[in-house]
Amino acid sequence: METWNIEKTLAWTAQYLDRYKVPDPRCDAEVLLSSVLDCRRGVLALHRDDIVPAGRLSVLKKMIVRRARREPVAYILGYTEFMGMRFFVNEHTLIPRPETELLVEEVVRLITGTGLSKKNAEKTTVADVCTGSGCIAVSIAKLLPGTRVHASDISKDALAIAGQNAVINGVSGMVMLHHGDMFEPFDREGLTGAFDIIVSNPPYVLSSELSGLEPELLCEPRSALDGGADGLRFYRQLALAGKQYLKPRGYIVVELNAQKSAQTAALFTAAGFAVVKMVKDYAHLDRILIVQSIHH
Repeated sequence: METWNIEKTLAWTAQYLDRYKVPDPRCDAEVLLSSVLDCRRGVLALHRDDIVPAGRLSVLKKMIVRRARREPVAYILGYTEFMGMRFFVNEHTLIPRPETELLVEEVVRLITGTGLSKKNAEKTTVADVCTGSGCIAVSIAKLLPGTRVHASDISKDALAIAGQNAVINGVSGMVMLHHGDMFEPFDREGLTGAFDIIVSNPPYVLSSELSGLEPELLCEPRSALDGGADGLRFYRQLALAGKQYLKPRGYIVVELNAQKSAQTAALFTAAGFAVVKMVKDYAHLDRILIVQSIHH
């Protein structure tokens, strides 16, 4: 039986994926093989002549077939990295993006910096609406021990994954999960006026644009992407209903559709919020909006 070393395996895998028009095939080949061999990606180059065991090669080939169908790498592996932590993901959850780390960083800055008093940092209560995998809620809880985080999602399957992520990252006692649409579970549980900060990365793709998305995005749950006819449906709910769940002068921090940043900000100002900050992402596009309640 022919044996394959690491270099030959990577070359063949990249070639195969390239044939199926997979973006950055060499990168995916390295990520998948390092997972199969249970090593860091950087180690592969140092051991390029090492033989890949037949059993591991068999596992890799099954992964390659899935990737050639344009299934996202994170779903194939069952996890992804976010804020330096590992998060389980599956077809019921959106895959966390690097840009969403900016959202977490801004919330942490609000709690520890000038936005909220430092002496009250450990009494801060945060709501994460449309939590999905729980990456935002879990990261905030992990980075700021003592912060109480409530996370809601309409999908029970997504909440199950969020619960697992809270456990593996050691914050299960700090993240309270609530099943329901947007604020509905908070209303049900008497949490009006309970939060210092509401944070959300809501669905914001225009319904008409869904069919034109990359094949990988079409693997992700439609409910986590579809922002309605104008992409602003969830922002309207956050702006109109959010204030009653905030403490006086509380904050809402959201991830934006960069093409709709002005319209999104206008929704909040019309609802009695002041724009505190608009943050650009790594591509210099408007990505994070921070607003504060000024009329309560």
